[in-house]
Amino acid sequence: MMSRTILIADDHAVLRQLLQTQLKEWFADLDIVEAEDGEHAVAVAAEIGPDVVIMDLDLPGMSGIEATRAIKKLQPDTRIVVLTVHELEAYQAGAAEAGADAYIAKRHIQSKLRDVLTRMLAELPSSSNLSTPGS
Repeated sequence: MMSRTILIADDHAVLRQLLQTQLKEWFADLDIVEAEDGEHAVAVAAEIGPDVVIMDLDLPGMSGIEATRAIKKLQPDTRIVVLTVHELEAYQAGAAEAGADAYIAKRHIQSKLRDVLTRMLAELPSSSNLSTPGS
């Protein structure tokens, strides 16, 4: 069975843990790694080449936009989902310009994140082995 890797890049440890718990519930065969800032996210992405990155925009040091741009340059096939409190079009446009594949406001985690990740993971080569509980 093929395992997929998701990198969660967010400076709030509690949110990273909640996301990790939710992702494990949604997707049985998922490896999850974490980064607490933009520089760490880029370093981890360069080292392991995650399939998907869940990226906050408000990160200390290197912003989520800058980290998205750097990761896409290093790992063009990595899919990036921006997950942020910012809902203004300017933030969405900046994320898209940097290479983000999806943009979700944090208040929509429960209603949108699973569907977006399911679609992205299904689009990856040989992802038919990924099992989702309750599917």
